[in-house]
Amino acid sequence: MHCILDFQAGPLSLSLAPREEGPMYRIAAIAHLMLGLSVIVANIAFGQSINTVQVTETPGTDVNDAIQDVIVTAQRRSERVQDVPLTVSVQSGEMLARAGISSTIDLPKVFSGLTYSTYGAWAQPNIRGISTTVNGPGADNPVAIYLDGAYLGNQVGGFFDLPDVDQVTVLKGPQGTLFGRNATGGAIQILTLNPSFTPRGSVTLTGGYYDGAKTSREAEEYSVKGYLAGPLTEELAGSLSFFTSHLNGYLSNDVDGSRYGAVSSDLVRGKLLWEPSSAISILASAYYSRRRDQVTQTIRPDSGITAAAEYPGAIYATEPWHVAFDTPSKLSVESVGASVKADIALPHGKLSSQTNYYRTDNEIRVDVDGAQSASCLAAFGCIAFWVKVPDKSVEQEFLYVSDKMGRLSFVAGINAYASEGSEPQRVNDPSKFPNVPGLAGPIFLADALVKTQAYAAFAELNFDLTAHLIGILGERLSHERKVGYGAYTCCDTDLLPQFVDVSWNSSTPRASLRYEFNRSANVYFTYSKGFKSGTVPYSTFTESSAGPESVDAYEIGYKFSGKRATASIAAYYYDYRDLQVVSFSGVSSITNNAATAKIYGADVDAEVELGPGVSLRAAVSYLPNAEFTKYQNAVVYAAPLTPFGLTQYTQDISGSRLFRTPEFTASITGEFSRSLSFGIFSASSTLYHSSGYRFDAASLMVQRAYTTLSADVSLKPAGSRMTYSVWGKNLSSAAYISTQLQAATATGIQNGPPREIGISANYSF
Repeated sequence: MHCILDFQAGPLSLSLAPREEGPMYRIAAIAHLMLGLSVIVANIAFGQSINTVQVTETPGTDVNDAIQDVIVTAQRRSERVQDVPLTVSVQSGEMLARAGISSTIDLPKVFSGLTYSTYGAWAQPNIRGISTTVNGPGADNPVAIYLDGAYLGNQVGGFFDLPDVDQVTVLKGPQGTLFGRNATGGAIQILTLNPSFTPRGSVTLTGGYYDGAKTSREAEEYSVKGYLAGPLTEELAGSLSFFTSHLNGYLSNDVDGSRYGAVSSDLVRGKLLWEPSSAISILASAYYSRRRDQVTQTIRPDSGITAAAEYPGAIYATEPWHVAFDTPSKLSVESVGASVKADIALPHGKLSSQTNYYRTDNEIRVDVDGAQSASCLAAFGCIAFWVKVPDKSVEQEFLYVSDKMGRLSFVAGINAYASEGSEPQRVNDPSKFPNVPGLAGPIFLADALVKTQAYAAFAELNFDLTAHLIGILGERLSHERKVGYGAYTCCDTDLLPQFVDVSWNSSTPRASLRYEFNRSANVYFTYSKGFKSGTVPYSTFTESSAGPESVDAYEIGYKFSGKRATASIAAYYYDYRDLQVVSFSGVSSITNNAATAKIYGADVDAEVELGPGVSLRAAVSYLPNAEFTKYQNAVVYAAPLTPFGLTQYTQDISGSRLFRTPEFTASITGEFSRSLSFGIFSASSTLYHSSGYRFDAASLMVQRAYTTLSADVSLKPAGSRMTYSVWGKNLSSAAYISTQLQAATATGIQNGPPREIGISANYSF
């Protein structure tokens, strides 16, 4: 049974009426929801004209002006978000800060249809049911992450802080043409602050306190971030941003009662902007970041499922924010990035070149069974896993964006990408885990190297069919090659070096029709195809490579932007084929292709100005159907539990729901700002709710429905450059799952941070 939302015009009423389940019912429910919300938005914004200026936010001021247009580059040209015929969600840096968003893993709290969990240290976002559990060198995310236009291919580098963010844009659905590298699910674009020829800067000091809510431990967190920009010469401007933070740990170690879970993070980023003329702009940037994290890799067995439970005297945690281990788990990541982007204005368009370099070094230690048991280690039932996944990549792209020539305009480009990732693994190796009682080994050693080469040419044509009807046709031609090398030792047996060389070609088109009723409202239909290249079986090289996955996506939508309200409403249907799914035995990974999946649902993003200085934003995702339609040989870990862990077998899970895909998510953000005699007072609060979802084929790890609440209250005294804030995150202290790592030896999870309250002081000019 499900419920259908029933909206009525006039005085707003909302009813939840049960209806029988079925495909036609669900499609009707989505259409009914879209129609009802359109009526609401139209009623709120009736008769209001549109204001066409780029978004500029001034922190701490009244929101007395009309809602301004948001300018994005979702189609590789600057345009209003309401003119893009696909679902695009945008949040500025100020909006994210007020909503308590400080890292990429927090983004789902304000972006509908997005979840952002990690598979151990590997960040694996999910948009509308499309994600991956494949990790390791050469393993690509189906949700592509871009930092200042640079593609980040290493999943270990996909979880990071957002201290100097200017704007985050989430593109939903396959980005087959313009951002097409492996983006079957969508793309996340993160833009950081750029240099300015007008001097400006800010410094923010923050102190946070975890109050020991529920079963967590009291802890403190401190951070400092800053940004400085200004002219260096008449033609040259520069900027420098920095960030450092430290958390002393809110986890409790049940072995000895000690504190655990320290996290420290540091970042420095510099940029130079050279504008020798009005036709030429060159932006060079570089950054260095470092993270030391005892939380992400430290797991506890969900529902007590661990091989250690079969041995006497074992200690393992059973409560959120508690852990136990033989071998301390931790993650260390260092990343370096650099890019040069040049824009040249030509008589009929703009030519751009961007060159990117990205390198990440990391080290991961995991107690895979999530328990303390020397006898389990000695019997090889428990696993101490050490791995590094360093990666380096270079990327070059040339892009030409034409001016509008009569009825026509176009975008065309070429892209070349190359990466090299390795993965040395050691299992129960005393040299990596010294002074651990009972550790015998190593029992498995592996050294893998995967090289990737990717080339693409793409073009997209926009044309005005009539004064109100606009068409788009695009195509991307891609070639991907992956070469893998590996040498292994298992069970005192040397395995010969292995070699795999595979390649794939793809053609991913896009077609859209958009009808403008006027400058304020339009409807659109978009078909797009997504392609994600195959994988190299880096863990053993003894199985065949997993083939590419693809998706055909159909989306209809309605967009409105008035003086007091905006809305984006979309319904979609995905035909998803050859999904890549991985299972981890504790020693090696098994990757295979699920046959097919069907996905359909709806998204709603809306903002309403209720009065001077009072606004409300909402983001809702309803995904009633996201299931494997055919998956006959899924690798499953399930009961019975033995001294060597769960039993592994294959099972037909056709008809079951996709992993990490909630049926319903929603966030509501309310903001208030008012100028008073003593200064500017503002307040913001974000409520986020997610329905439950599962992480594995046997549904041993299940996230129940949960709700989080964040709030921020600030004051900027009259005539001062200071702003003082009091804030809270996860005020409900919901013990949601942020990290999961299923293996034969345990069903490992880690919970997101508990309740934190804090104060901040900001100086800006």
